[in-house]
Amino acid sequence: MLDRVSWRPYPSGSGEWCFLDQAPAQLVERLEKNGQATIGKYTYALKSLTCRRRKI
Repeated sequence: MLDRVSWRPYPSGSGEWCFLDQAPAQLVERLEKNGQATIGKYTYALKSLTCRRRKI
């Protein structure tokens, strides 16, 4: 299931990321509950990005 996700590498080379809606629901639920999860050789964690839009 995790090998089917479109992982994108961080420019620093420190890991990979994907959009939350592309991650398996079970993984997202686990991360929301526990903060992070180690599966196989990888540690997964949620990162929240926000975009603010202001009317001029």
